[in-house]
Amino acid sequence: MLSPPEATAPATYAAPGPVPAAPAFRQIVATASVTAPGAGATPSVTAPGAGVTFRHTNKLLGHDGVIGLKTGSSTPAGGNLVWATRQEVAGADRLVIGVVLHQRAGTTPAEGSAAAHEASSALIAAIRAELPAAANRS
Repeated sequence: MLSPPEATAPATYAAPGPVPAAPAFRQIVATASVTAPGAGATPSVTAPGAGVTFRHTNKLLGHDGVIGLKTGSSTPAGGNLVWATRQEVAGADRLVIGVVLHQRAGTTPAEGSAAAHEASSALIAAIRAELPAAANRS
């Protein structure tokens, strides 16, 4: 999903609502990388007819069960990351969705993005470690 350039407030990256269940949506957000023919080793895809290359920026995809969702960063908004991960809890596969917003706002988008990835990684590790035990306590 692409945000318009003017969408820099953290709230524009994480509007509450149901996670789309369309198979095409799930496939797109779970794709770690796509390399267009002749594009080299950089994970990217070129939009046919548009001459635009899109590079993937979610470094958590494929790690710790992460299967998607949305990245975004700017100087005013900081780094923002909405992620989804699969976790087995009490013998059932569960979808866990998390949001990290406003990381290192006022710095460069790259610094904000790195901070959002670091915070998300720590949060995912804590959830993966604690969620199964928490389910057993209830």
